Amino acid sequence: MNNDPILHDDSGEWEISGDLQMLIEAKVRSASRYVIPSDNLRPLTLQAARDYCSDKRSNRMLFKMILGVAVCCCVLLPMLEKASSFGGSLASPSQEELEERAIKIAHERHVGIEWGLHEAFVQMRHEQAIRFGQATQQDLSQ
Repeated sequence: MNNDPILHDDSGEWEISGDLQMLIEAKVRSASRYVIPSDNLRPLTLQAARDYCSDKRSNRMLFKMILGVAVCCCVLLPMLEKASSFGGSLASPSQEELEERAIKIAHERHVGIEWGLHEAFVQMRHEQAIRFGQATQQDLSQ
């Protein structure tokens, strides 16, 4: 009589010989007279099963969220890099740059700083219109 369990090659589960299986079933039947489940065994078992399922569901949701964030990052990073490359060309000049331009224009044209600032502002608006494609042909000819 062979009582050794044998590892099944295909599924990786233990295969038990017929004699050993009958012996185990006999011991379980005999233990039924001595082992008495408590009144709260069923609710505790159900709660444990619910907790296990809830944990599995939470893990799946967390995995999906992480995957979603990773996909969004992979999609948005190239778009942000492309948008940042446009940022330099779309940015307006700073106050210091506008003041320097106004001083330069006032000095070149021999006018007051107020008119230099006005001319610098008009030039800036014209450059922005060209950059944004809003300049009309009439504006470009002036």
